[in-house]
Amino acid sequence: MYITHEGKRTSISNLRLFDNPIENIEVLVSYATPVAYSIDGLWHYTSQKYSSTTSKQITRFLNARIGGRANASEVNQQEVDCIYNKHFRSDTSLSSEFLYG
Repeated sequence: MYITHEGKRTSISNLRLFDNPIENIEVLVSYATPVAYSIDGLWHYTSQKYSSTTSKQITRFLNARIGGRANASEVNQQEVDCIYNKHFRSDTSLSSEFLYG
């Protein structure tokens, strides 16, 4: 599904939220880069610095979802990539469902 900067659903955006309800995992993707993830409702975001737009997207999303970055943990980009690759990248049927659903 696509989401706005305020965390609301929309049909078009460069920000996507992948959701795996069976494993209770979500991954926030900006353009083609995973930038944050949640396991069992605990959010983690990348320490990697990208564009100011991506940084604003992460901040606005976390503000809307959990009240801000203070309620999430900063992790390295490799950890975010690992979660995304393990739970979403290899299962294209799952990814497609949430990309266009």
